[in-house]
Amino acid sequence: SKERAGVEYISAVKQVLMGLEEETGSSYAYLSGDASFQSQVANKQAKIDKDFEALVTTDLKLTKILDTGNRVNDLRSKWQEIKSRGSNVKPAENLDMHTRLIASSLSLILHVADTSTLILDPEIESYYMMITITTTIPSLVNSMAEARALGTATVKSRSVTSEDKLKLAVLANKIKSAY
Repeated sequence: SKERAGVEYISAVKQVLMGLEEETGSSYAYLSGDASFQSQVANKQAKIDKDFEALVTTDLKLTKILDTGNRVNDLRSKWQEIKSRGSNVKPAENLDMHTRLIASSLSLILHVADTSTLILDPEIESYYMMITITTTIPSLVNSMAEARALGTATVKSRSVTSEDKLKLAVLANKIKSAY
């Protein structure tokens, strides 16, 4: 039952995580000067808000079993800060805020995988599958989202800074090493 609780909880976190990863690129492009992304950002933010509501409901139900404490409230608070700052931040700062929030979401997934004993499966195949699902894939998707955000801004500005080239090279290496 603890493992089932872990799967349910991780599924709720992943919904938020996927929305954040999609919204990262759109908001980066919007803040980089592409106004065509404004409605897309608003739509993605509304979906993330709904996903957070579902996560809060799941957290209330399972927090005692999985010892999640205030982690969801912390995530939601960081998300509200990103939204409240809106267009008053530079693209790089927005990307950094998103990256930290996504990292905190990944940390929550790992915590739940540990406390639900999902990663302690005695069957080696199941163990590797859980590591892939809870660690490798979310990290890979995060790196890809960050690369997409930088790529979108690069296409919009039609120029690449040396800092962006370095970031993209690091991200490309992370993505390649994930498989």
